[in-house]
Amino acid sequence: MTTDIIQDAERRMQKAVEAADHDFASLRTGRANPMLLEGIKVDYYGTPTPINQLGGISVPEPRQLLITPWDRNSVDAIMKAIQSSDIGITPQSDGQVIRLNVPYLTEERRRDLIKQLHKKSEDHKVAIRNIRRDVNERLKAQQKSSEISEDDMKREQEKIQKLTDKYIVDVDKHTASKEAELKEFKVYSLGIGIPGLIDWNRGICLLLPNFPNKWKHIPIKEWLEEKLSLPVAVINDVRAITLAEKRFGAGKDVKSLILMAIGTGIGGGVVIDGNLYIGKDGSAGELGHIIIEPGGIKCGCGNRGCLESYASGPSIVAQALRSLVQQND
Repeated sequence: MTTDIIQDAERRMQKAVEAADHDFASLRTGRANPMLLEGIKVDYYGTPTPINQLGGISVPEPRQLLITPWDRNSVDAIMKAIQSSDIGITPQSDGQVIRLNVPYLTEERRRDLIKQLHKKSEDHKVAIRNIRRDVNERLKAQQKSSEISEDDMKREQEKIQKLTDKYIVDVDKHTASKEAELKEFKVYSLGIGIPGLIDWNRGICLLLPNFPNKWKHIPIKEWLEEKLSLPVAVINDVRAITLAEKRFGAGKDVKSLILMAIGTGIGGGVVIDGNLYIGKDGSAGELGHIIIEPGGIKCGCGNRGCLESYASGPSIVAQALRSLVQQND
């Protein structure tokens, strides 16, 4: 009889540890994990449905989740459910698949999640101790009714205490593992923005109006990947700003946008239907090199009359200085 009680208690404690591990997995780290979507229900034709029953969920990159709905008509409903959830990630879609880019954790958010983790850990350890208490009460009841002797009761109580200690240690191990994951900061890839015309695929600078010529045709991507052993993407600096603005800034709730940046030069970026558009030769968005005055002021790109020659920061300063000199004359 007591053997059955102890065995049942151990099964319940094992389930408590499994529940803790499952619960810890729902805490968002900087990694993409399909568990992030667990608990989110989609209003699918009036029926609350888990996302994993509406499509495949994969992890194509360390910090990206990809949802491939089996019914494309469910894309909007899935997007809405994710946006209404508390996972804090804005989904992006091209109408066929949905991508979730998991942002790195801020230090404040990291500390908050660790506090949540320890609270969850303590809750699960309390559940294990409650199982011990339940067993001890049952053993005392059996001893009181003379079903077992006092020595038997004490022997079984020692067994249940050892099991309690064992599974408490298991929860602590899972907690420590999750905490290490939350504290982890790992670089998975490197992105570089360079002010010039870039060969997107090869990661080579083709034209840098404001850089020394020795930078031209340098295989930056290949060189850095070899040195760092990391995937490297090389892109025009304003295209990088445009992509960031679309994913995390003012443009995250729109499908298409144009961004213009005015500084040393004039750059631009174009997003169409949620995707960065670079054009066939990578020059889409080069707003600064649109010729507005044929034969005009010479631009750093070699052409004359580019917008950048008149409206960039240095150009405005140069024109102002010329005007002052003319006035003094």
